[in-house]
Amino acid sequence: QTPSAGSVGTSQLASTAVTTAKIADDAVTKDKVSNLMYPAFEARLSADTNISNQTYTTVNIDTEYFDTDSAFDTSTYRFTPQVAGKYFVYGSIRFQCSNSNNINNIVTRIDKNGSGYRNTNFDPNSNENIYSGFVEATVDLNGSTDYVTLVGYLSVTTGTPRFDSGTASTYFGAYRIGD
Repeated sequence: QTPSAGSVGTSQLASTAVTTAKIADDAVTKDKVSNLMYPAFEARLSADTNISNQTYTTVNIDTEYFDTDSAFDTSTYRFTPQVAGKYFVYGSIRFQCSNSNNINNIVTRIDKNGSGYRNTNFDPNSNENIYSGFVEATVDLNGSTDYVTLVGYLSVTTGTPRFDSGTASTYFGAYRIGD
């Protein structure tokens, strides 16, 4: 029997009736799947920040570009999404020393729940006083208590170490990529 147009609802369909092969290519649009990439945020450091030498320090990322679900806290510098899943997390820190030729080592790190998760390390051994470090990771977050932060470490011979905000070069972001 052929049902009349518009008379079949989802409750009348067998659970295996609709397969990927039966879905038209143009039926799945960007608007229908873009919410899978949320929660998402990106923020930056708004002012230079002096830090202690040879100390892992959470970067005080305090100015949001966007925050789809209000999951980034500009007072604790934490991203705590309330949706469980895998997240692509990234960050860049521009390190600077007040004295030239004195940077010994930089570390750019993503912390999960206050512990080191992924880091990049760079020993410059050159005549500069500014370096940038970038880090990225795919992180499982439980959607209730897990959080990530951006952390930096700078070792200098002499001078004042700091995180530099110049041209928005210290930033942090994340977005959901799946379950």
